[in-house]
Amino acid sequence: MTMLMLAIITSCWLRAHYVHSFTGSANDARLRYDHHQLYQCDNTHYGIGGYDLSHRWIELVQNDHVTATTTIKDDCESVTVRYGVRLSGGNQLLEFSEIMDDDDDDDDKSTSSILRDRVLSINETLSEMQKDSQNRLAIKAVYNDPYAAQLQLVRALRPPRSKDMSNSGYEKVSCKPPVYDASKDSFLVGPLRLFGVGEFHGEGEPRERTARVSVPTNGHEWDIYHNISPGDPRGHFLLLPALDYEREWRDQSLTSTDCYDVTYLASTIEPIGSMVLSFNSVSAGASQNHIHCHAWCNPPTPLLKKGYAVEKASALTSLQLRSEVTVSLLDYPCTCIKISAYISSSEETLKVMGGSLSKVVQIAAQRLKAPHNVAWMNSSEDAEKIQQLAIYVFFRKAEVTDRVDSVFRLGASEMLGVFHCSSNEQLDSISNNMKDILEDVSLEDSSSIWRSVCEALDTDTPV
Repeated sequence: MTMLMLAIITSCWLRAHYVHSFTGSANDARLRYDHHQLYQCDNTHYGIGGYDLSHRWIELVQNDHVTATTTIKDDCESVTVRYGVRLSGGNQLLEFSEIMDDDDDDDDKSTSSILRDRVLSINETLSEMQKDSQNRLAIKAVYNDPYAAQLQLVRALRPPRSKDMSNSGYEKVSCKPPVYDASKDSFLVGPLRLFGVGEFHGEGEPRERTARVSVPTNGHEWDIYHNISPGDPRGHFLLLPALDYEREWRDQSLTSTDCYDVTYLASTIEPIGSMVLSFNSVSAGASQNHIHCHAWCNPPTPLLKKGYAVEKASALTSLQLRSEVTVSLLDYPCTCIKISAYISSSEETLKVMGGSLSKVVQIAAQRLKAPHNVAWMNSSEDAEKIQQLAIYVFFRKAEVTDRVDSVFRLGASEMLGVFHCSSNEQLDSISNNMKDILEDVSLEDSSSIWRSVCEALDTDTPV
């Protein structure tokens, strides 16, 4: 059996029972942009709120902090695997997986040969992909223009979803979070936790935060942590309301304040267009029931010269709000509302955008109970660097599609147009029907949703 065939089998098997722990920490130091001294890798640099996250990411990788250890168990055997992202001698970011041998007992290795071969197949396939990849990121991609799907085998090893957040059905589901319980919150309790020392939180040290950013208009603070199982090896972070305050220990749903805060933070992305911020509701890709967003590099690796599919979608109809904020219903396979404006020094524009987003999210979360994803991106089309900020809200009826041979959950990246696959089998199933998959999980009757948006924004004046 070839290593590639083993990798296909492994990707489905690896979601068996395992125990995770993370390795490493990061300094909470503010870094300034200095493009002459910046340690660049793949010419990627990015940041939020004045923090150079790309520099920080390289430091984290250099110090082996973007790694995790998994113990994979079968009926009578187990194998411990370390995986993550490392920096090669040529300053290239490489995904890896390796078996951690705890003894030299040959009989034990023979007993565990099936498990070991399954895990080793991932590393063999990664090596093959890295040799064939121009940027050595070990990402195999297929295209169904304007969409793309990419294979990332290491993602098959990432931590499991919270039990309270799991569903495997294809039927319409609700975005209502489970009742929040801090004692079951993996961001606060256990080996993967982000915050807390003491009996309640568990043994060991928490992951140190990468940065803390502030929203100047209201003083709210948000913490940034690195993701130990990144969707993009160039950089992937978690963004959460400051964990020092117990009032911020709450479920995975956006408040009106969150909507404004993240909109403000998206306006601070620098260089312009270098990151995406995103939110997954319950039943729309969220795996943990603690309020958090994601931040990763932009443009995505498979579409470096094209950008996300949703950015190319035209407006079916639009509204013009004050401060020149435009709200549109897009011509897109999944029902999507776009909120956009050119951002100058006007604080009012961000308030209008955040307030409009809050009302649109309320329609999804409270009125329709619909799973939803939100994505924030900034861009600039001219030499003067006038920033345009765009927010996309996707209305969904399901988390899982039945158009893929295995269980495949869609999050914000998939809604934007880039599908993350953890097996060749998934990649083959998705390759020719990406648009159909988005339609399959979309909440129907977009015209009714648009009417609700117009009513909520108290206007029906088209642009």
